[in-house]
Amino acid sequence: MQVSRDLFFVKTASSCNDITDMAKDLIVPLKRADIRLALLDFLAAKVPGADVNDRDLSWIVVRAPEWAIEFALGNEETVSFFTVFLHGAQEPAELLRYLAERFQAKWIDVTTGTLWTPANARSPRKLPKGPPQA
Repeated sequence: MQVSRDLFFVKTASSCNDITDMAKDLIVPLKRADIRLALLDFLAAKVPGADVNDRDLSWIVVRAPEWAIEFALGNEETVSFFTVFLHGAQEPAELLRYLAERFQAKWIDVTTGTLWTPANARSPRKLPKGPPQA
């Protein structure tokens, strides 16, 4: 699987919809255990066959047939933000949307600095065969 995107998850005191407004807002901390429970709730309902490695709450890895996601939650019980690393030909848009709604938080694309929304999720695509064209 190739890396497709890195996202930053943050909850702010208001429901700002622009990244420039986030800098002026207060960050609301979340508990790692609550993030894990929300993740497991979603997977049980929507992706029951997913392979979950959550022995270490600082780094949770989930593998599904079309995607994989790594949650870098850090070593503290309470986190102000965290990063996920998405892998595969398809992004788990439904999972990302669920977590954002459940915690009333936002995803920020690390590369572009823009807000991630389900509308700009990368969907399944066929990769070209052979070496890249120059």
